[in-house]
Amino acid sequence: MDILYGPGQYSSPENVHTAVALGCFDGVHAGHRKLIAGTAERANADGLVPCVYTFINHPARVISPDRAPKLLTTNRTKAEYISAAGARKLCFDWFDRAVCETEPEDFVKNILVGRLNVKLAAAGENYSFGRGGKGGAETLEKLGRKYGFATYIMPPCRMDAGGAEQTVSSSLLRKCVGEGDFGTYSRLAKADYMLEGTVAEGRRVGRKLGFPTANLRPCSACALPPRGVYATVCRISGEDAVYRGITNVGNNPTFHDTDGSVSVETHLLGFAGDVYGKELRVGFIRKMRDEIVFSDPSGLSRQIGEDAAARAAMPV
Repeated sequence: MDILYGPGQYSSPENVHTAVALGCFDGVHAGHRKLIAGTAERANADGLVPCVYTFINHPARVISPDRAPKLLTTNRTKAEYISAAGARKLCFDWFDRAVCETEPEDFVKNILVGRLNVKLAAAGENYSFGRGGKGGAETLEKLGRKYGFATYIMPPCRMDAGGAEQTVSSSLLRKCVGEGDFGTYSRLAKADYMLEGTVAEGRRVGRKLGFPTANLRPCSACALPPRGVYATVCRISGEDAVYRGITNVGNNPTFHDTDGSVSVETHLLGFAGDVYGKELRVGFIRKMRDEIVFSDPSGLSRQIGEDAAARAAMPV
């Protein structure tokens, strides 16, 4: 899949026409994947290039930064999921005040038609675009008739979530993360919730306890699970191996790290190498226990040993 950034990069030649799925696609959940796959199916049948048009940054960070939602995926992971769903071109644009003030028809005329040579535009029922979110599904259909492209508006994707059928959405996925309900998250997102980043140098407390940990500094814009210890699945960049992990999300209260900052520390079972400076992906499976304050480090060491034994007995 080609990944293109900025309006100067995603112009299509005049003889190349596209089918474009529109949206933010945070989390790339089951509904997003269905929309992208449906767009790709129609594109392939009609000789079009299946594309996704989205933004590098979440629009809410410009429109109402104090209420901007925490993100579920990095753009790298988002691109991987979008490619797997069937897109052959991903167009990342930067959402700024100029984009925010663009009229719906100007967006369609200048971007979809003028740059992407769109012949099919696809979106969910609740998709909005243009100044003040004035453009919606009906607007897109109306402008499609005016500018000569077809539209596909997908109804909401509904799935069982916690015993009740609900509309799958990024907001629902954030609720799952906030509650530590990663079984439901994985079912709705078709992937585990994942934190990723470069392993940072820590205080090496885990190593002193006999359980070395990889310390991730989570992006402040990313959603975090509640504090506690989690069963995780871990992958180190450049390696094919998948490791069982036990991941602590918290502030190490046994060692009086109570400044309010949250750390994400993972012990990789069966791994004995050095991961400092490497990229690590940590997928959350389920919560194992709450974060506990121990009276001394030996108590913490015993508990980590029990956690490791319990995790080793679980499937990867």
